[in-house]
Amino acid sequence: MAGGRLRPRGGAGDTEPAARLGLAALIALITVIGGHIVPALTANWLAARQTPAVRPGPGMDRLDLAVTGAALVAWVGWPAHPLTGYLAVGTDLANAFRWARWRG
Repeated sequence: MAGGRLRPRGGAGDTEPAARLGLAALIALITVIGGHIVPALTANWLAARQTPAVRPGPGMDRLDLAVTGAALVAWVGWPAHPLTGYLAVGTDLANAFRWARWRG
């Protein structure tokens, strides 16, 4: 007991996984909204003005969401594991590829 308070050191009182889970949920929402909803609205707006917009096909969208989901699950459960880092890099590359093709 330090300073009259108990300080948990892992175990049942550890709140770090819960904090990572909350942040992972927020990142997942941003990924879906920024990667699917905004481009769809932009593509509709451009189509109404006969301006072409290049978008990766749904296969790239699915791959990006799958890699992002796997990276977030790995980060919540095993934040220090090397596979988590590789999945995060894969997520970055998949997002960069999608964003590089978008003209909207």
